[in-house]
Amino acid sequence: MQRLHAQRVHLSIGYRDEFRKYNPTAAKRYTYWNQLNPKIRENNSGWRIDYFLTSDRLKTKKCEILDNIYGSDHCPIYLELMLDLFI
Repeated sequence: MQRLHAQRVHLSIGYRDEFRKYNPTAAKRYTYWNQLNPKIRENNSGWRIDYFLTSDRLKTKKCEILDNIYGSDHCPIYLELMLDLFI
């Protein structure tokens, strides 16, 4: 319920979820796994709580969840920007 409300608020003020933009049908792609039980990450039972939210003014090329990188209860997320050097 809270996530749905947050998504509506972000969309209403002009922000978009970059991962969903590039991966609209991706399922079971998480950025956080509770560390109380190590099997949770092995079973890919997590939450996607880390986002890149951008406006239309920021042009992007790619957004990925780097869930193959370990070392924390979160994994990194990657956003590649397009920079116009000839303004």
